[in-house]
Amino acid sequence: MDDLKLYAETEKQLVSLIENVKTFTEDVCMDFGFNKCAKCTIKKGKKTTSENIRSNDGFIEDLGEDATYKYLGIEENVTVEHEKMRHKVEQEYTSRLKKILKSELRPKNKITAIIPAITYGFGIVDWPQYNISRLDSKTRKLLTLHKIIYRNQWTGNTYHENHAYRATIVSMGQYIKSSIDITIEIVRDHHERLHQQTSVTKLAENFGGDILENTAEVYDEPVTDCKKKEKEIHRNRDRHKKNKDGNNIKEQESS
Repeated sequence: MDDLKLYAETEKQLVSLIENVKTFTEDVCMDFGFNKCAKCTIKKGKKTTSENIRSNDGFIEDLGEDATYKYLGIEENVTVEHEKMRHKVEQEYTSRLKKILKSELRPKNKITAIIPAITYGFGIVDWPQYNISRLDSKTRKLLTLHKIIYRNQWTGNTYHENHAYRATIVSMGQYIKSSIDITIEIVRDHHERLHQQTSVTKLAENFGGDILENTAEVYDEPVTDCKKKEKEIHRNRDRHKKNKDGNNIKEQESS
């Protein structure tokens, strides 16, 4: 990972941390990118203006009130810019989706290529259900337009935004609930205090419920492997339920 975020209680501590990183960077023959850095000062939960940090090799600017910096692909200021990120991700997703569907890939591979275009932000950026449903509708229309699926065809076995979103939230919730790492425990406590619609652990319990476990002690393998299994279990169970409901509707129509 070449993205790094430093936290410090005082300006002096921050400068010391930067110097340590700069020294290590030079030791491994890499360049410290001052032009890609930004500084954000927060006091009592609010962004405040502060002086730029200057060094012999460059300086780090104070982040403006309306400016953002990108960390692991997510736009942030004091907090994650959720609305801005949703708009950006939707635009990028639609653009990538059209390019994928116009490619020479086989239909199965097109479906596989679509999913990572949006899932990277799930669990970090807040996604209200109506946003997910809108993307679902847009995806199905484009899949139909390019004859990947046909009108009124059930898409549970091919692609569904809700499957990807819920499976990701369940796997992330399982990781947060199962990990015994002290930093993840802090994250867990934070999410327990959040609202139902923005808490990963509460959403995971709502989506996954009975397949979640509270501690890592019940596992005989790494938590990350268990997280992947829970994601797959939830995805398959959710699809099976949707397929069953779809078949029931078809049977009622036939009768």
